[in-house]
Amino acid sequence: EMKDAWGAPIDIRIGRSEMQHGDEFLVGNNDTSSTFRGLSFDGVSLKYNNENFNITGFWARVFQDFSPLDESGDANFSGIYGSYTGIENMTIDGYYYFYHQAMVPGVNTLSDAHELHTVGVRFAGNAAQFDWALNGAYQFGDSGVDFTNSGDTADINAFGVQGAAGYTF
Repeated sequence: EMKDAWGAPIDIRIGRSEMQHGDEFLVGNNDTSSTFRGLSFDGVSLKYNNENFNITGFWARVFQDFSPLDESGDANFSGIYGSYTGIENMTIDGYYYFYHQAMVPGVNTLSDAHELHTVGVRFAGNAAQFDWALNGAYQFGDSGVDFTNSGDTADINAFGVQGAAGYTF
């Protein structure tokens, strides 16, 4: 890990590490689980820090196929996550994630590569002992699975929304 690389507000991390984006709606270390063991990723991340915003870009290997028969089947996860904190008591985040799993012929159910794109936004804030967060994400891509044996793989189009509100006594 290198903090303030080359005297710039840039942090570089290579190797195994936890990722926690926002309130962990989609990407986190699974620290709310009763059987918490810390979810980590092997990869590279680059983070730019500024007074009112930060941007993190990353690439991680989620799964690597060590089969001597075929080197495909690897799963990679990459993306960019940005946070803006220039509004008092509020955070606005935006992100893009890309997941790709290569096909392993005859080994798994994929008939083509599995590719998912996710774009999303998060608004969070607090005022007068109240706190709140609202997350929204849209996911699209190719499932890599041919359910009908027609040669066409199923497309993915999905929305996700999550919200939370609280009060501190």
